[in-house]
Amino acid sequence: MNYKVGSIVLTSVFSLTGVMLIYLALQFPSGENLGPAFFPIVISVLMLAFCGIVLLRSFRAKSEKVEFNNKLIEARSLIITVLFLILWGTFHDLFLLWVFLLASGLFWGFQGWKVRDIKVLSTGLGIASGITLFVYIVFGVLINLNF
Repeated sequence: MNYKVGSIVLTSVFSLTGVMLIYLALQFPSGENLGPAFFPIVISVLMLAFCGIVLLRSFRAKSEKVEFNNKLIEARSLIITVLFLILWGTFHDLFLLWVFLLASGLFWGFQGWKVRDIKVLSTGLGIASGITLFVYIVFGVLINLNF
């Protein structure tokens, strides 16, 4: 794959995703202080800004061929992410976020089942639990979004 073409295509897809996210966030009901639309709009604006930067850099970059060395990890990551998005659209549960983060961490950090298993598993459990707790506190407690 060509780096320049891939960057332009991906930034275009992410830019359209950002525009769609802003459009959907503007339809959220207004909440208390910040409201449920605040974070999606901030994330979308940041995403569009970074897409613009990457797009400008892509036009200046030389056309280089990109090799994918570990296709199995990339395929697993894609499958896990697509499965998570499908299930999240159906169930909207924080447990799914925890399972997704744990599965992603274990797949990406997997070195083979050796003595490290407990260390890899405990690290994955800690990171997944910490991020899920952070998301719950920010969105569930502070912004009062129902999951």
